[in-house]
Order: sequence, then C-alpha cells, then structure tokens
Amino acid sequence: YFGKKPINQIDRSGYQHFLNHLAKQGKVNGGPLAKSTVSRVNAYVRAAVLDAVDEGAIARNFTRRAILSGNDGKNESSKFLSLNDFNSLVSEAAKVASMRRINAYIILCQAYTGMRFKEALGLTWSDIDFKNQIVLVNRSWKYKTHQQYDNFGDLKTPSSKRRIPVPPAFLAMMRKLKRQQDTVYLSEGYR
Repeated sequence: YFGKKPINQIDRSGYQHFLNHLAKQGKVNGGPLAKSTVSRVNAYVRAAVLDAVDEGAIARNFTRRAILSGNDGKNESSKFLSLNDFNSLVSEAAKVASMRRINAYIILCQAYTGMRFKEALGLTWSDIDFKNQIVLVNRSWKYKTHQQYDNFGDLKTPSSKRRIPVPPAFLAMMRKLKRQQDTVYLSEGYR
C-alpha cells in the first residue's frame, strides 16, 4: 500500500487511510475485509512500529488511536457443517463417486483424512500405503495456475508433511477409484 515510502514518513492520517482501504477494498482484486482481520493487521503493524520507536528509527507511534472498521465476520455456525450435513455430504459423495465425478472422491478423501483441498489434489498412488493403512502427505497441487501436468507444490507449512492413518473404508474407496482409473486408461490406450 505504501510502496517505497519510508516508515518515518508515514503519519497517523496515512495509516488511517491504509486501515480504511483494507476495510473497504481489502487485498488487490479482493473484497472488503472483516473487522477482525483489519484488527489483526493493525496488531502486526503496531508491534513493528513499537519496535521501530524503541530502536529510534521513528519518533512516534503512528498506529496509536487508529480507528478499526470492516465487515462483521462470519457467524461461527456458518463456517462449519453440522454433523448431519457432513454425514449427508459424505453419503451423497459416496453414491456418485466415479471417474466422471472425481470431485466426489476428493470430498471423500478430505472427509476421511482431514486433508486440505490442495493436499488431496496432490495425492498420487505412491502416497497411499494400502498394507499399513497410511496416507503420506508430502506435497500439494497448485490448481490455481491451471497447469495440467507436473504442477506439484510445497505444503502450507513444513509441519504439514505427515502420515495419516486411514480406515479400511477409505482404502476400499481408493481401490474402487484405482480400478475405475485403470479401466478408463486401458480403454483410451493410456499407459
């Protein structure tokens, strides 16, 4: 937002304009941010500014008495599925899961493992240990780049690399997908 403007040239008015910008426009190509998000940004900036004041880099704390605004955040109940809705989703996904509806398999994978969407997309057959009933999460798929092949990426954090124990129902579902995939690939001559 401030470009190359040095921190010692930012005043309270400019900083307030920055916070108002976040509340109204948010990020580039984004919408308005929630007040809780604007507050969190303010807390991070304030901590850095206080350090700069302590170090003598700037004379005043321009974050003091900032007025925080933004949209009301989402209600907690709207952020998560109820148990009944979750069970209905899993049941419906299991009914329609096929190579033509691969998204149902992705939903089921996430339901059984708790994996993030990008992690589920990044799974390959070598990541599934059928014998020991373990799924290895070691990469993600960068779906936003719209690249069809060789688009694996890093996980969100280093601690995201993990081994997830899975139930037999998950493995049965994966075996079904593998059979369907093999059938389609054979019919299309794909090796």
